[in-house]
Amino acid sequence: QGQMTEEYAVKDGKIANVFVYLKEGVDMSKVPAADMNSGATIDQHGCWYTPHILGLRVGQKLTIKNSDTTMHNIHGMGEGDLSFNDAMPAGMAPKEHTFSAPAMGVKIKCDVHSWMGAWANVMEHPWYAVSNADGSFAILKVPHGKYNLHAWHERMGEQTTEVPVTETIAVAALTFRKY
Repeated sequence: QGQMTEEYAVKDGKIANVFVYLKEGVDMSKVPAADMNSGATIDQHGCWYTPHILGLRVGQKLTIKNSDTTMHNIHGMGEGDLSFNDAMPAGMAPKEHTFSAPAMGVKIKCDVHSWMGAWANVMEHPWYAVSNADGSFAILKVPHGKYNLHAWHERMGEQTTEVPVTETIAVAALTFRKY
């Protein structure tokens, strides 16, 4: 039996595809400039989006690929330049979109295959990650300070916890509980 959904990817009480980011406490004067030569890539393969959850910085490019032998239509459901709607026939060269404003939970869908869905999160700083299959994530090079760490899931909402950072947040296990 094939994969039915990506909304809940849970193993041993740990959940994948949770977008984890620092919010309150971020000193914007300490935010390094975004590398405009990098960004994020989403691929349409096997009639699924990979990755299911992604993050990128304001001004970085989202590269969209179609690795399938069928037609797709990638449809971003945001405001302003977060909104896009492009047909992508098989064999088409990758498309690129650049976002000029931060946004959480921008829905991406395929208008041809209704089960295909993904989410983009556009941040003003680099301190974010997406949890792996074992619930772990890494946020690197965080300046020392006290922050609110947010965990966002497409169905379970958002949770927040305060974290003091005296060293780089290396790898933490994430257990997400609906409040």
